[in-house]
Amino acid sequence: YDHCDIVLGKVHDHPSWPGMVCVLNILESTSGDNNGYPGSKKANFYLVQIFPTGNFSLLVHKVISKLQQHEIEVYINESFKKLGDLLMGYKVALN
Repeated sequence: YDHCDIVLGKVHDHPSWPGMVCVLNILESTSGDNNGYPGSKKANFYLVQIFPTGNFSLLVHKVISKLQQHEIEVYINESFKKLGDLLMGYKVALN
């Protein structure tokens, strides 16, 4: 992923949230072996700013997918049953 890419990232037990990649491959290939956590040789983490809160999360590449503009528009247009921060996050991602 590139800096400023809009992505959908899975954060712990929450649904996937839209966000923006802020730093490329942070903590990649550092010392130690922690099964994919920061410091692991297997780690490939990205710093992602989560919308709409602005919080940051280190997410491993396998829980991130690039979010296309048409996917964002579909979610917003079909979200008549959805309210709250997730919908607001998609609206921020569109802009």
